[in-house]
Amino acid sequence: MATKYLYIDDEDQASLESYVRAVSGARKINIVSEPPIQFDEQVRHLLEVLKGYDGLILDWQLDDIATANGKAVAFRAGSLAQEIRTRETSKEIKPLPIILWSTKPKLRKSYTTDNTSHDLFDHVYDKATVVDEAERVQLELISLAVGYKKIVSHKANAEPNEILGIDQEAFERLNRSLLKALPSRDQPVHSYARFILQQLILRPGPLICEELLAARLGIDKERSTDWKKLLTRNLEGGAYSGPFSDAWPRWWSDSVEKEWWHSLGAKSPALSALNARQRVKRITAATKLKNLVAAEPIAKSYSDYFQTICEVTRRPLDPVDGVIIDEPEPKAWQDRRYISIDVALERRGEDDDLRPDVSERERLKEIRDSRMEHAEA
Repeated sequence: MATKYLYIDDEDQASLESYVRAVSGARKINIVSEPPIQFDEQVRHLLEVLKGYDGLILDWQLDDIATANGKAVAFRAGSLAQEIRTRETSKEIKPLPIILWSTKPKLRKSYTTDNTSHDLFDHVYDKATVVDEAERVQLELISLAVGYKKIVSHKANAEPNEILGIDQEAFERLNRSLLKALPSRDQPVHSYARFILQQLILRPGPLICEELLAARLGIDKERSTDWKKLLTRNLEGGAYSGPFSDAWPRWWSDSVEKEWWHSLGAKSPALSALNARQRVKRITAATKLKNLVAAEPIAKSYSDYFQTICEVTRRPLDPVDGVIIDEPEPKAWQDRRYISIDVALERRGEDDDLRPDVSERERLKEIRDSRMEHAEA
């Protein structure tokens, strides 16, 4: 059965057809679009119809339309999402993902600075990229709906480690601050869902993405024809299997970098003590996978003692060759994210809000001045 979303947007409904059709794909997902109506009527309508849906998509600005009786719709998505979350908590509406689907100008105009609304939405999409990235968006929307159902079915009776898909021993080894921050059973499902996605999956720390996994193993995953074999045959035990894992594949960093890595040899030094070629040599010898290629640095002058990735190029990076990006202070269990020095100097990534942290400005100025001096010499 197709996953079903209700989509409320004040644009002309015919103009929304391209988004809906692209994301629906081969009818794996069914998106029904409607214009907004007056707030009280809208809430009453949603209380009735959301029983038949797996999720809700909202445009940020819903106040650019007049209803049939001539009254303007005078609310935005944040107000409606807040009401839905309140009704979920009182069990008038079943827990379900709420997605924000809007344009960057609209989001930057008011949503970005409205911190009170951020916790209401599970994920935010830029309409401009929805059609081009329809397959990814479809997969993520389905995963969000399925993940909510998984949390609902487990939260009341299962232990926290079971929700996250790891055994109790591994769970207890997680960062203490993370264990304390996990939502409790009496908190709403959307709090649990948002914490898992925003604080665990989308920020590196205990869980790492495929690019970061490859970087820490020193492997160029694009040039390595045995990369998928390594993932399925050797690293499967470290794969995250909790909510949203089907759209956002992640691996438990400790399981891979400590348990699995040290299982390759009793005297194996830490991954961070080896460069990319040395790491790949050891992995190849232990796994007999001969088609693993060591990753090369982004620039010739860069180190290949990779620990992170450049968030713009998605290529392996040693933090010494990168700058911290400007984003909220990471939690105790989260890692810093970086862009390469060259990306920062060329100001790439700014359209995606990947800018150097203010603390990096003086260092970047010194690097820029030094390069100019060498160029003039």
